[in-house]
Amino acid sequence: MINNNFKNTEIAFKKFGTNVIHRARFYLKRRKINTKKSTLSDSLSFNVKVYPSGALEMDFSAVDYMPFVEEGRLPGKMPPPSAIAEWIKIKPIRLRDTKSGKFKSKTEANINSAAFAIAMHIKTYGIKPTWFFRDAFAMHRKRLAPELIKAYGTDSAKMLKNILGNEYTK
Repeated sequence: MINNNFKNTEIAFKKFGTNVIHRARFYLKRRKINTKKSTLSDSLSFNVKVYPSGALEMDFSAVDYMPFVEEGRLPGKMPPPSAIAEWIKIKPIRLRDTKSGKFKSKTEANINSAAFAIAMHIKTYGIKPTWFFRDAFAMHRKRLAPELIKAYGTDSAKMLKNILGNEYTK
């Protein structure tokens, strides 16, 4: 629902959110984190709420593993293999036999074995950060300020006209 007093401000924030999500998806794809079927990319979203006082609230959300893709992970602690097994089931990953190099079927045992091996690799070497969201947010935050000032100024002037009447706001 758009608050009539701050309609332009809400529109500016929604445009900002849309641009950040679009750029974050672009970075995911460009940095080869995003494949044809990406739960992370599809899960990126935002929400803007405008209160009657004029205060705004904006938040971004994504799947629960997004912070590990964004910020990486230091070596030392092993992630849960069960979470990696679920990820393997979703992704179009083909499992290989380590000795022969031939492809294996995605049975529960093979998936769990691969998930454990991936978890051990992460424990040993960590995960390099991608900063796909931070970079997208920073890029569009710079562009938001002038647009937001203009929108908020327009909305504030309309609100003052409504409160004080036309004779005081000429």
